Amino acid sequence: MKNKSIQLRLFYLFSFLFIFSSINREFLFFGLDLRYIVLILGVFILLFTKNVKDAQKNDNKKINRLSISLILLFGWCLLSNISWLWNNIDIQLDQMIRLNILIANNLLAILVYRRFKDFVDDQVVRKILVFSCCVLVLSFILTGMGLSLSQISGSDARSMSVSNAIIEHKNLFGGDYRIAGYAEDANYASLFLIAGVLSLWQLKMRKMYRVTLSIIFGIAFAFACSKTVLLALPVGIIYYLFVKIIKANKKVEQFLNTIFTLGITMLSVLMPKIHVFAGMNTLSTRFKLWSMAGEAFGKSPVLGNGISSARSVISMNYSYTGGWYVQTHSTIWQLLAETGLVGLVLFCIVFFERLMLDDDSILDKVLVIILLVFALNFEVIYLQIVVYILYILPIAYSNRKIQHGKK
Repeated sequence: MKNKSIQLRLFYLFSFLFIFSSINREFLFFGLDLRYIVLILGVFILLFTKNVKDAQKNDNKKINRLSISLILLFGWCLLSNISWLWNNIDIQLDQMIRLNILIANNLLAILVYRRFKDFVDDQVVRKILVFSCCVLVLSFILTGMGLSLSQISGSDARSMSVSNAIIEHKNLFGGDYRIAGYAEDANYASLFLIAGVLSLWQLKMRKMYRVTLSIIFGIAFAFACSKTVLLALPVGIIYYLFVKIIKANKKVEQFLNTIFTLGITMLSVLMPKIHVFAGMNTLSTRFKLWSMAGEAFGKSPVLGNGISSARSVISMNYSYTGGWYVQTHSTIWQLLAETGLVGLVLFCIVFFERLMLDDDSILDKVLVIILLVFALNFEVIYLQIVVYILYILPIAYSNRKIQHGKK
């Protein structure tokens, strides 16, 4: 395909659908998951377009190196599936295929954005994310009115979790429910809304609009109420204050980023041993899941056991209840069990390189820290928002500086 304008239109369509479906994961288009449309469109773009260059070329070496690290991470995740040939773990083929498609989708997105990186506009991608969060809030309202996802989008996923057992499942208004809407999971919804607020305050719009939307997103967050994100917020603020204090001292910043990356990652290993918050039911359950993932890691510490193998191991351990096919609730333990030490090392390298970028917004770095803390308690490798935070935002911000003649 030689026509530049057609190639760019395809890319802009891909970009909108990718970011929109990152937030509204259960928004169906005439019954079809948007993520599958994104996958097909991404393959088409890679096969039938060529590299398109802009007059103001973005040749940021650190961002290029970050893209290679991300490609290696997601590529290794897919390669680790070879372990299914000998890991002696009961496979649930449909789930394994589904999760690998999500990883392949993220890998394809990185390749597409890498090809069209000169045309990633900072304000456009942030506006798409904010618009997507507005749609997510609308789904919150419809859910609060008693409508299910099957009624508002055709999806059979849940849009609300209800429990009166423990405080971890209460929203900030004291209700025994948490709303997820199109995000499908209230914890993911909380992360998305925080990303929306931080992107919102980097948009060129009237302050009144930013304040109003921030309040709306904040109220929605209160109904989703992820305790992990609530914990991550002060960690992000602490990081923000440290970076503001050290300013241009790159050696100190490098040390700080190393401490945050390795320290937060190591918490997943240390928390079960020192029984932090062991009295909380959800964490004690997580510790059991992490222990099962740890046993799987011990059987294949370098290569791992393949994508979804940790979930299969958990299901085998809960066979007496008919099997409980659930995520490990930790990206660190998931990567160790499924992709081995190599996968975890690549994961840490990606976050370190992302934090060390020079052309970056401090608010975007805070979002990276929040994502890293979030990864302690949830599997994020399948989420498209990871690509948005780790790769799309730095490209966009770098292009913004080029356009403003600051490089």
